[in-house]
Amino acid sequence: MTSQKKYCDKRLPCGSDDEIQAAFREDGFVVVTNVLTPNEVTAILDELWMSPRLLGRPGIERGDPSTWGSGEWPQQQSVGGRNFVNSADVFQDAASWDLTSHEKLVRLQKMLYGREDIMSANLGRWGVMRPTVDHPEWKTDESWLHWDQNPWTEPSFVRLQAIVCLTDNTEKSGGFACVPGFHRSFEQWGKEHPMGSVLVGGRKADRTYGVNQPFVLPKDDPCQQRVVRVLAPAGSVVVWDSRLPHQNFPNTDERAMRVVHYTMMKPRDEESAREHRELLEQKMVVMEVLGITGERFPAFLTETAREVHCLGTDSIDAVCDRLHVDESLREAIPLVYEAGEAEERGEVHVAIKKHQKALRLYPEIEHWYSAILR
Repeated sequence: MTSQKKYCDKRLPCGSDDEIQAAFREDGFVVVTNVLTPNEVTAILDELWMSPRLLGRPGIERGDPSTWGSGEWPQQQSVGGRNFVNSADVFQDAASWDLTSHEKLVRLQKMLYGREDIMSANLGRWGVMRPTVDHPEWKTDESWLHWDQNPWTEPSFVRLQAIVCLTDNTEKSGGFACVPGFHRSFEQWGKEHPMGSVLVGGRKADRTYGVNQPFVLPKDDPCQQRVVRVLAPAGSVVVWDSRLPHQNFPNTDERAMRVVHYTMMKPRDEESAREHRELLEQKMVVMEVLGITGERFPAFLTETAREVHCLGTDSIDAVCDRLHVDESLREAIPLVYEAGEAEERGEVHVAIKKHQKALRLYPEIEHWYSAILR
């Protein structure tokens, strides 16, 4: 990147459909304002700071930056980034479900996809950038331009990516950066850089890079000089074509936190819908067996939430009947759950014994691991 940072403060109000679509076609991204109301933003931030599954943990105080380096801080590490926060149990939360089913956000992504049949691509992840003036160790990398799409296996448009801005994304707060217009050059880049010719972290990039493993662009690639930092106010949504090289840029503020929520949809296909529905229905059973209730899932989902999460309106009894839930499964589920807790505490032998007992009770219990341990 050049020493002179470039910024983009181009934004369009929610509802200006023609202008939004034109900007998206031209730049490959768009900032849409007024998607969330101030009250919605406040409620979501309150959950982030107050929920014990997120930042509402002993030793962390919302108004005291000196506590934000606490050992309780649930920061996730990733390639280039130090700003991801995952809920300890998203199924008990409200915000992630409210955002993935937000009427304006769903409508916006349907419009940009040009189709009605879309579904949730994930259950949501938070991006929380702490101010780094006094804590440089909290900084995300200055340059980790990457794709979450593979130029050789997916050369055309296949997906959108999106963040909901819950604080103002300013020049100092850190935020989203991309190479505007590169979506039109993505396929050609793949042809000019054939598979096996690009190194990512010292390894030759192959078809496994992209969706589940960031495809980091070479430091000497010319597009590194075209990176633009995107400004966006709280309550807005940034949506981009996955073919755009993109990254976060660091928070360099003294006090301001930068908070976003990654909330993405994808085109619905029968296999993905079936797998997503199966996971959620298994999770319904697990929560019922363990006596866990969620703020939204499963009892208080809106019609739109059920649509994007591929769920019907079946009762828990109907789901249990369809999944052939019997007493042996009901006994095995808590054992696997307890095994997971024991493993987190480092009690490996205890965990192994509980897993073994669960397998004896219900030999197919491994098919339920994702729902139990997630």
